[in-house]
Amino acid sequence: MKMSRNSARISVKTKLIGVTLAIVVCLGMVNVWNIVQSSNSNKAYYSIMEQIQIANDIIVETQVIGTSSADYIMKKEQSYLDVLETSYNSIQEKVIFLSDNTSNADIINHLKGLLNIIDTQSERIAELKKIVETEGSSMTDRIEVQEKLEKISGFVSDGADQYVYLQLANLEEINKRLNSQARMNMIVGGLASGFVVIISMVAVLIITNNITKPLQKTKDGLIAMAKGDLSSSGIQVKTHDEIKEMSLAYNEMIVNLRNSMIKMGEIGSDVHNEAGLLNIISDENASAGEEIASHLEKMVFGMKEQTTMAMEISDYSEGIFSIG
Repeated sequence: MKMSRNSARISVKTKLIGVTLAIVVCLGMVNVWNIVQSSNSNKAYYSIMEQIQIANDIIVETQVIGTSSADYIMKKEQSYLDVLETSYNSIQEKVIFLSDNTSNADIINHLKGLLNIIDTQSERIAELKKIVETEGSSMTDRIEVQEKLEKISGFVSDGADQYVYLQLANLEEINKRLNSQARMNMIVGGLASGFVVIISMVAVLIITNNITKPLQKTKDGLIAMAKGDLSSSGIQVKTHDEIKEMSLAYNEMIVNLRNSMIKMGEIGSDVHNEAGLLNIISDENASAGEEIASHLEKMVFGMKEQTTMAMEISDYSEGIFSIG
């Protein structure tokens, strides 16, 4: 009987390595998911912090506008006007950036109102430039326009402050969401890890069961074989690994031993029959020997009688010759 070998053989070692890798991959996926969730929340948190910093920069630049406008009306130097216009352009760009990088409807509406104030601020800067460059303009007129510009800049600064308050409220909401997400991550991670552990235990239990059951059957069969019992029906294993190869070898050994015992029985029967024939032949030879011995005994007796008769004849002859 030939043992069949499956080409798709997967060793026990490979199975255990596969289970281990599956555990590592599943736990890694859970950790990656937690990291991604935390990363998204942290990204939103740091984005708001960056926007708050931009709003603080706007507040500082509105103060620069106030200082530069006062120096400009006093000294009429172009450098102060350049600083004034640069600060205005920077404020406008920052507000537009903040508006483009938020999805909160309240904040978007607030920034639109702030842009309208900034447009008015632009008009005041143009008015200030015009009056400063006008020959014969009085200091009183220039101060009046500068105060209007400074007042508008104050509105811009207040708008930036209000934006910071709105973002701080969002920041608090994000912190709550981060805490909630952290708890959810812990729950999901714990459940996922528990699920992975249970599945892993089941897989390991199946693998070990596929190993221990055939080994137990093999041990029982070998013990019975040692006692002379060859009635085992063999071991059936559905896996494709070393355990199946061992079971096939065991099954083949049982079949070969049974065949050997049958052949030995046949040989023993033949030997018994031949021994019987030898006994018959021996008995026949013994009978023939006895007959031969009896014939020989009769021949010896006859020869003795003939000898006696010959001696008597000889004596008789000698008697006749003596008479004559």
